[in-house]
Amino acid sequence: MLVHDYIVYKLTGEVVTDYSNASRTMLLDLSSRSWCDEIAAEFNLDLSLMPDLVNSGEVVGEIRGNVAEKLGIRSNPLVVAGGGTSNALPSHRELLMRGVLSPLPERAHSWWLRLRG
Repeated sequence: MLVHDYIVYKLTGEVVTDYSNASRTMLLDLSSRSWCDEIAAEFNLDLSLMPDLVNSGEVVGEIRGNVAEKLGIRSNPLVVAGGGTSNALPSHRELLMRGVLSPLPERAHSWWLRLRG
């Protein structure tokens, strides 16, 4: 599990990764958009242990109530799957243009965005 996938898991309880990051494992069959049985078999890997595959920008779930409470979040905002920077930029741009997200101050990393509201 990649670090950002672990964060999504801790926030939502869902075990997922997006296709762009799954492709980095070299276990993704790009033509079928699924984990590759052949490669997994070659290395004796159990694909049932792999995260579910989702699109970048796809809603994964809400922040769990107990987690939101610990973080001081009053509502349960949606958590969306991330992605490799170049893959996620079009989704971020669309959400910025629709007014759903706003950029953080310059001192923050450019890929961190916050919900308006």
